[in-house]
Amino acid sequence: MNKTILLLSLFVFSVKLNAQESWTQKTDFGGLGRYYAAGFSIGTKGYVGTGYAGGSMKKDFWEWDQNTDTWTQKADYGGAIVQNAVGLSIGNKGYIGTGYDGTLRSDFWEFDTTANTWTAKAAFAGTPRSGAAAFTIGNKGYIATGNLGGSTFSNELWEYDPSTDSWAAKSSLPGSTREFAVTFSIGTKGYIGTGKNAWKHNDFWEWDQATDTWIQKADFAGTARYSASGFSIGNKGFIGTGFDGEKQKDFWEWDQLTNTWLQKADFADSATYRCVSFSIGNKGYIGTGLDINGNSRNVFWEYADSSIIFSEVPDIAVKYQVTIFPNPCSSIAVMVSNKNFNNATLVIYSVTGKMVRQMNTISGNNITLHRGDLPSGVYLLQLTENNEMIGTQKLIIAE
Repeated sequence: MNKTILLLSLFVFSVKLNAQESWTQKTDFGGLGRYYAAGFSIGTKGYVGTGYAGGSMKKDFWEWDQNTDTWTQKADYGGAIVQNAVGLSIGNKGYIGTGYDGTLRSDFWEFDTTANTWTAKAAFAGTPRSGAAAFTIGNKGYIATGNLGGSTFSNELWEYDPSTDSWAAKSSLPGSTREFAVTFSIGTKGYIGTGKNAWKHNDFWEWDQATDTWIQKADFAGTARYSASGFSIGNKGFIGTGFDGEKQKDFWEWDQLTNTWLQKADFADSATYRCVSFSIGNKGYIGTGLDINGNSRNVFWEYADSSIIFSEVPDIAVKYQVTIFPNPCSSIAVMVSNKNFNNATLVIYSVTGKMVRQMNTISGNNITLHRGDLPSGVYLLQLTENNEMIGTQKLIIAE
């Protein structure tokens, strides 16, 4: 019996399912329980390393596979044994830098997931610091705020360009200097909030990459705090856990379209802070940290809200003109664009939001799609270029 793939035209697609939001405990982090670790995600993998564990600072580094829920130890971080560093990813490379090893650090290292190697890059151009915050927009990375030593804090924002291995100062955060803030990005905007200096904060700010300007948004709706966890899924940002005088487990969603906060289901484990957090696809992750009794943790939790798979993005339907042939087909189809892709990524999700396939570093003006072992059903395709979503697509596999 022939198995047919039907590929529909490129369009903006948003899916809402009926399932409740949920927290699911995943396999414990593979290393010692710790806090002040650094982490990031690339594709379907999460990465966690460095931090403070077992009475000392660490440089071990671990990879978590979303598809198999397993941890694998990778090459130790290339820099010093460190805590309070920042982590971010740009394309298919990861980065860790700054932090504290007895002195404040400014070194910055790139991790190659294929070669499992670390390479020293241009040192962070700002003052050495710890407790900074980091995010990524497109093909640029950003480090903001941090502790410059003692009671001296920063409100700076610095941009890293991997194509030139160089740093550039951007407009400083108009709000207070601080350390241990939360950051994430949505589209071409970066967000920073909470944190502390002499005071704990709950203000929340948006930075526009195109104009290098800041706008204050609605204050974080939870208590003022620091060392909270944060990530973004679609056009929603999330902040939770942290320390406001006591460790917390409340969890909040910020809607970019309405600039409003909504309280969500509490973090399912102990009240905690100093955790690692990131998102993969339409799932968010929080792990490690210090619990309510001051114990180092190696727990790892997944947050899912099935009302979010892809956010609607205006005008991307005209960014690429794509045709598919043959359509329908029995096993292979080719996606052809009117202009070349450059370092594009194609990710295929089931309708339940599970990532089932990913194609990386796509160049040229066509993508060959193989049905492989995918069962019949409806799938959602997300096409990105340099971490910017340029379209989504519906794929139907029929018997």
